[in-house]
Amino acid sequence: MTTDGSHDEDLYQVRAADPSHISALIKIGDETGLSPWSAQNYLDEMKREDSVILKISDDQNQMSGFICGRIPLSEPREAEIFNIAVRPAFRGKGQRLLSEFLDMCRHRGVRKIWLEVRASNKKAHIFYARNGFVPSGIRKNFYSHPVEDAVLMCLTVENESA
Repeated sequence: MTTDGSHDEDLYQVRAADPSHISALIKIGDETGLSPWSAQNYLDEMKREDSVILKISDDQNQMSGFICGRIPLSEPREAEIFNIAVRPAFRGKGQRLLSEFLDMCRHRGVRKIWLEVRASNKKAHIFYARNGFVPSGIRKNFYSHPVEDAVLMCLTVENESA
């Protein structure tokens, strides 16, 4: 609880990102060590019908994190998460972003969700495992700066209609 008796979670809202948020997305990506995306990469992604870029912001509209992925509009019903990043002081907010993305996937009948994570990023491995993702392969030299393998992880989704 905050000093005024409200819950901290009430101050944060998850909403769709739009082109006006691109500079903040890039800044958070840089702060958190993501593989860099350009403004054009984000803009191109936002134009896709299957793209989902959600941001989490406080009541002052200060963005603390985002998730970027694709949720298919047709078969195959397999989604992918490209990036999830949360400023260090707000790390717990990553769960809100992931939960919102997973809910969208369930609602759209997605069967599997895929992602890659750096082999050395043990905190991320734990986070995703806690959310039901399991390792399903290695992608050699997937990342650059520095060159590193990626662990491919997958979540089998239990849908609302199942």
